[in-house]
Amino acid sequence: MRKIFLAKTSCLLCLVALLPSCAGNNDAAESADGLVIPFVIEDGFMIMEATINGKAGRFVFDSGANVSVVPDARMSLPMLPAFVLPGGRPGFLLKYLVRRVEFANGSVRASSWVIRNAGGLGIPLGAEGILGNGIFAGYWVEISFSRNEIVLYRQFPERFAEALHSPLAVRAMNKFLLTIGINGREFLLALDTGLNQALFFPGVIAEGMDAADLRPVASTGEIKDFYLMRADSVSIMGRTYSDKLIMGNSYAGARVAANSHIGLMGTGFLRHYDLLLDYRTLQLSSTNDDSAGMFYIPIVAPEERDYGFYSFLDAAPEFGIIEAVRSQGHILIRSLLADSEAYALGLRPGSHIVRLDGRATMSFSPEEVSNPYFYDRFTEFEAIIDGAQTTLRRDR
Repeated sequence: MRKIFLAKTSCLLCLVALLPSCAGNNDAAESADGLVIPFVIEDGFMIMEATINGKAGRFVFDSGANVSVVPDARMSLPMLPAFVLPGGRPGFLLKYLVRRVEFANGSVRASSWVIRNAGGLGIPLGAEGILGNGIFAGYWVEISFSRNEIVLYRQFPERFAEALHSPLAVRAMNKFLLTIGINGREFLLALDTGLNQALFFPGVIAEGMDAADLRPVASTGEIKDFYLMRADSVSIMGRTYSDKLIMGNSYAGARVAANSHIGLMGTGFLRHYDLLLDYRTLQLSSTNDDSAGMFYIPIVAPEERDYGFYSFLDAAPEFGIIEAVRSQGHILIRSLLADSEAYALGLRPGSHIVRLDGRATMSFSPEEVSNPYFYDRFTEFEAIIDGAQTTLRRDR
């Protein structure tokens, strides 16, 4: 799983209230067709070309971020200091003014602000920075996955007049929050195109659940209280999914706000729709419940959708590896079920798999490597665990 490491907390930058609002300060095509901004999907991220302060580059659109991140060369004069770094770490950085963002078909005059990419922010490979929500404040924003376009409108587009609709809450720091139901309880998911997976459910779901319905996940990094859990019902955007396994963890909520009831909905889920979001009244420093919500048009039939592993599952992977990626010529395990066969054999988060049934792991595609069910078919695992190379064999 990959999430852009850009702080999703209200404490990212202090003195926010002193900044001018972006709303109403943009200029774009006033026609009914709007300003069209093409994007491409790379590794699940929406990447668009833009020119900032006279320098062109490729940027990820992150609907879960109120702040943008750009390389130093695109900075104008700094505005105000901040004393909290991404992730809540104490430190010092400067906020900068982005005066104009130019796209292939037009530009927006953005009274917005950014932080410089000083490293450690996890910009996806092939991109130079991140464009956050503030860039598009003041518009109706269509995110079309059927055409790979973002379209900015001044007026409500007629194309969405008969579309489905879900209310959204807009919280401080520009978080669009969608209400979902899990086992009859309500939770919130933040719409987050900076996440290239489908759904991270709030970890607080685990509270009050029967221990028999929870399978703990051992993982690297920040993830704590990470479970694969069984849900009787999950209701999202007018559909109900019954008797499914879902992934829940607490770190997602911590990044969005100081509220463990909040999870994330990424491009792995959103890409099955054309969406229209109300960015007209975004505010950088206050809670705003005046949003007209989200209008959406399904573009993939429900039976043909593939949300990936981080969504709704009928069965857990037999061997127990949850997340793995290609790294340094090997397969790096990031997480696995703590009660699984893989864990019992000795594999841990951070272990590297060198060969599978004698075959070098680099001969497998990234899609195979990232599929948790892929490992169920193998018997012999040549791995590096705590720096020592060993061979593990399943009793099958």
